[in-house]
Amino acid sequence: MRATIAKRMSESMREAPHFYLTSEINMSEAVRLRTSLKASDRITEDVTYTHLLVKAAAVAEPRALGSEADAG
Repeated sequence: MRATIAKRMSESMREAPHFYLTSEINMSEAVRLRTSLKASDRITEDVTYTHLLVKAAAVAEPRALGSEADAG
């Protein structure tokens, strides 16, 4: 089974088109927000930069992450 998975992954990398995107983003406000959230007594969970990026993407383009409105 592992050999089949490895074979299919190799085929995918060879045959499917791939592209890579690099972008420089000013994250100073995200750093400030995360620091203030970590210092807050109201937030008990650890807030990561991934959390902030997913939230920003959802706010910028709600369809990117799907929504109930898209389901109907």
